[in-house]
Amino acid sequence: MDTLNSQQAIVIGGSMAGMASAEVLSRHFERVLIIERDTYAEDTEYRKGIPQNRQPHALLQRGLMGLEELFSGITQDWIDAGAVSIDFGHEVEWLTFGKWRPHYEPGLISYSSSRPALENVVRRRIQANSKICIQQSCEVIDLISSPDHGTVTGVRVRSRDGKHTETVHEAALVIDTSGRESHTQNWINQIGYDCPERTVVNSFPGYSSRVYERPASFTGQMIYIQPTPGVEKRGAIMLPIEGNRLHVALIGMSKDYPPTDEVGFIRFLEELPEKAIYNVLKDAKPLSPISGYRRAENIRYHYERLTRWPENFVVLGDAVLAFNPVYGQGMTVAVLSALKLGECLQTHRSHNTSLTGFSKMFLKALVEVQAFSWQLATGEDMRWSPETEGCSPTPGMIESFRLGFLKKVMIASTKDPVITEALYRVMNMVATPAVFFRPDMMLRILRAS
Repeated sequence: MDTLNSQQAIVIGGSMAGMASAEVLSRHFERVLIIERDTYAEDTEYRKGIPQNRQPHALLQRGLMGLEELFSGITQDWIDAGAVSIDFGHEVEWLTFGKWRPHYEPGLISYSSSRPALENVVRRRIQANSKICIQQSCEVIDLISSPDHGTVTGVRVRSRDGKHTETVHEAALVIDTSGRESHTQNWINQIGYDCPERTVVNSFPGYSSRVYERPASFTGQMIYIQPTPGVEKRGAIMLPIEGNRLHVALIGMSKDYPPTDEVGFIRFLEELPEKAIYNVLKDAKPLSPISGYRRAENIRYHYERLTRWPENFVVLGDAVLAFNPVYGQGMTVAVLSALKLGECLQTHRSHNTSLTGFSKMFLKALVEVQAFSWQLATGEDMRWSPETEGCSPTPGMIESFRLGFLKKVMIASTKDPVITEALYRVMNMVATPAVFFRPDMMLRILRAS
């Protein structure tokens, strides 16, 4: 008998990480309960439970491929909901080190929309799954464990409807996908476990975002004026979203936080080293208030290093590893982590009739999923040293080589379209940095940098 299929799994948090995890769990458990603090709106309103929700979001090519593995045909659903295609070869204008990257063909195709639009598409798939139930406007207040605290057996939930009713839900497996605001450290500490080590890499970025009506005169798609370490702390990005709109974010690094007032927002764009975004928006109609966001440090909790960990409880998504959102990796890594969850469950179940030992195995396997993205994000933010928190003022030989080589790749990508294409593929996680170490690519990089 398959014992897992007769039991319930609980997912704490219903954003992208939670929904992707719930879909995976529905293939291994009879029931999956998502517990979500917010109340979902019927339309594409921004949710309070996602602090950076009003900032532009990107789903990398590898993330979209992962979503297709979970929900066949979801790309078309997203397009039907208004997602806008972006050809990285022809439709991305990207300024870095004072130069626009060259175009190339054929281009890598990606899609853009507001985050609520994408989440709604995924949520409709979840709601159509009879094994998954979403309990909204509720918060988990602590974990329920066995008498010896060796196994998590469920959660205690409090309603957020003003009545504060408390309920206990039992589960064979509990997964925390509640993001940066995760309470896992407190929960495990309350039942006798140590808190994990934490790594922080913080280049102190800040963002201010706004949605505009798309001017009829603008025929492009994406424009990114990237801040350049040691040269220019300021930048901005503009992405197309559903409803014939443009989502714009001002970027300020090393505590040069962008303004959130009307006059300051436009002046910031006007004073950038290139006026490409300003020229599009100077007479455009604003459709939203200006929203600021500063909690953008890279944070990694090393749960895999703990010698003791409760059975039947794991952590996933931003609750384990949260990125500076400007690199657009968060949702993609969440989807890939959910896929890894499924792989680990399949492997474990092929040799075991219980979940004993699964939690620690998965947390160690999750490190493999995170490593590539962590290196990309922190490597970029470390280029803002010595201002970057968590970055040694005197990096070792290996770190110095990595940062120096990354700079050469960035400079070379402004001159050679072959390197530009390779870089975009690496950034979209459909290629690894190993591509830059091929002899032919090394020669191109050295010549162009």
